[in-house]
Amino acid sequence: MGYFQDDFKFNDKLTLNMGLRYELVTPNWEQNNHLANFDPTTNTLVQATGGSLYNRSLINIDKKDLAPRFGFAYQVNSKTVLRGGYGIGFMHYFRFGGESTLGYNGPYIVDATINQTPPYQISGATQQPCTSPTENPATCFRTTQSGYETNFASAQNFSTLAAQTRYIPKSFEAAYVQAFHLTVQRELMKNTTLEVSYVGNHGVHIPVLTDFNQGATEPVSCNSGIGCLTQQQRRPIPTFTNILTALPQGYLLYNSLQTKLEHRYSNGIFLINSFTWSRAINNASADLETYGGDGALVNFYNPAGDRGPSSYNQPLNNTLSIIADLPFGKGKMFGQNAPAWQQAILGGWQVTAINMVTSGLPINLTYTPSAQYVVSSTSEVYSVRPNLVSTAKAVYAPKSNYVKTNGALSGTLLSSQVSVPSPSQYFGNAGRNDLSGPAFAQLTLALHKSEQLWSENRNLEFRIEAFNVLNSTNFQYPDTAVTDGASFGTYTAANAYPSRQVQLALRLSF
Repeated sequence: MGYFQDDFKFNDKLTLNMGLRYELVTPNWEQNNHLANFDPTTNTLVQATGGSLYNRSLINIDKKDLAPRFGFAYQVNSKTVLRGGYGIGFMHYFRFGGESTLGYNGPYIVDATINQTPPYQISGATQQPCTSPTENPATCFRTTQSGYETNFASAQNFSTLAAQTRYIPKSFEAAYVQAFHLTVQRELMKNTTLEVSYVGNHGVHIPVLTDFNQGATEPVSCNSGIGCLTQQQRRPIPTFTNILTALPQGYLLYNSLQTKLEHRYSNGIFLINSFTWSRAINNASADLETYGGDGALVNFYNPAGDRGPSSYNQPLNNTLSIIADLPFGKGKMFGQNAPAWQQAILGGWQVTAINMVTSGLPINLTYTPSAQYVVSSTSEVYSVRPNLVSTAKAVYAPKSNYVKTNGALSGTLLSSQVSVPSPSQYFGNAGRNDLSGPAFAQLTLALHKSEQLWSENRNLEFRIEAFNVLNSTNFQYPDTAVTDGASFGTYTAANAYPSRQVQLALRLSF
């Protein structure tokens, strides 16, 4: 990587910052060439070999990653400054876990899960239990006690019909984010400043997970197991099971109005209030960051259908912070004529208060389909959404419907306003992250004192902090699956923010 950047100061009022960065990042390879990738042109698993970088990594190198940056600062007058900037940042590698790693492919690694629920059926015929340790569980029913078939994970017995495959398109382009802002800073009066900013970003080619071999939905004739096809029969590539793929079809949009007000009082009180009004949109959560029923996978046949508010979208966010020196002790309003030992005890204290209020977290309505209707059985599960009877807002229950106990808050969502789609429809019309949970409010207090000991280099500091000092009950998100029955719309202690916490600290610096 390399970059060029320079600052141009045209005059006392205007300064420009301009730069250009170039990044050349080679794809990963393994010293013994134990990598494999799926080839969609031949529907085969291709093994890495010696030779060129492509032969070893099975991914083409991306040579087009130029990242310009531009910024400026302009002093309108003695009390007003205007700032802005734009820049592109590249992200060359996303680690979802094993999902985006070609080293997880066979035959060197066999990643397989066998799900069987008796009575096990193929094309409507009930299968008999496996009687031999070498029988393939795709042709008979293997009990849990039987375990895997003999040599199931050995290289010579590796099969793409038994093990999950990882796939990264060979011409995968690096993801990048365009970030931009425009800020006005104004001195309103003495010791008082106000900042108003527009802040945004736009992510492109963000890797998202999907099943490249996602099966079609069941035929319309499918009803209670009659006229239905197995998941494998519905897959477009019959020689493979799941092909867990990192596709560069993810995106993110973030736009916000941000303000910050600061004021310093002459008596040692400092106030700062930050407010954000924002909107964050994407089409999937990051792996291991799926909250409120959201998922990390997109529908392979309709990634745009998963567009919706991100799982971290909280439109309103206000934080008020106050720092105050208590008026006791030497040089203060009270106690300055008191004996030295009283000044040492009562003086030097500082109190901090932080009050935070935000919008609630998004809620993604889901349902759990019957196993025989599922379109993909990857290790990462797609969050299937149900149908709305009318509108998303109609799913919210009136507060008179709430039932509060010591360990839960239930009845917050109406299951009567949500329905489970038929197997042939499968994907419901509910939008991703259509709802949101209750607002969050929390007050944190801290009391702090720092005392110089017998020399300038020795200092004793004491602090007591109380988080959520009012012991407010703040919930994150409820049970979002309508198929969970009475639990649907229930908040429990497991998805609540922490209650009041108090901590003490004593620190000696020398």
